[in-house]
Amino acid sequence: PDPEGNPREFIDAVLYFGIHDNHVVVVQSAALRDRDFESHLNWLLFTHAQALQQGESIMLRKELTLDAQRQMDSVRSVSISAPLIERRADPAAVGVERENQHLAVNVRGRGLEWLRTTVGVDLIDNLNVEDLVAADELEVHISIVKKGGSRLPDSPANNTIAALTQTLRHQYEDDIRVTTRRGEIRGRSLFLRTIRTVNCLNGVPNQLHVFEQMSDWLSECLELGHIRP
Repeated sequence: PDPEGNPREFIDAVLYFGIHDNHVVVVQSAALRDRDFESHLNWLLFTHAQALQQGESIMLRKELTLDAQRQMDSVRSVSISAPLIERRADPAAVGVERENQHLAVNVRGRGLEWLRTTVGVDLIDNLNVEDLVAADELEVHISIVKKGGSRLPDSPANNTIAALTQTLRHQYEDDIRVTTRRGEIRGRSLFLRTIRTVNCLNGVPNQLHVFEQMSDWLSECLELGHIRP
């Protein structure tokens, strides 16, 4: 209950955030992610507060780990991948004996949409639907590769691939792979993150403890040089 004795209910769609100067710490939930928070900030500052001009926007940049920062000046390629299809059974089949199920499957997937954009809708839609449904093991990969050229950090090619890496790691944090001269960095190992335990009561996080943990972690990152003041 709250201080007035009113009962509280756990809400899964909650996102906690803290701001210090130009840094934002976000505690995400299953339903609300950092990109949702970014969209909300843009709505708040542009539409509601009218603090942004036409063409201006807020972008939350995921901070790289120290290891990734050291390698970003030597990026050779950046890749994203996704399953060709994602099988989704018809909910009406739930509760039917498994051996008698005839599932209606929607042939969808990010990989399939990428192919439609690349090789054309007609060619993809002419593929055998039964083959697509059975092609669980197929993935689609998109790679941007730097071939030779200048190795200077501020060269046009390096600036472009660095910008693409920034954009793609924001949108596909689980599926991105960055290859550098020193090795390969995959998915969430690119980003600065931590796991902390917070006090809860009846499944509801103690907000004060959440913000204390966020503040402590941000202070640690500043002191250890993971991020710049």
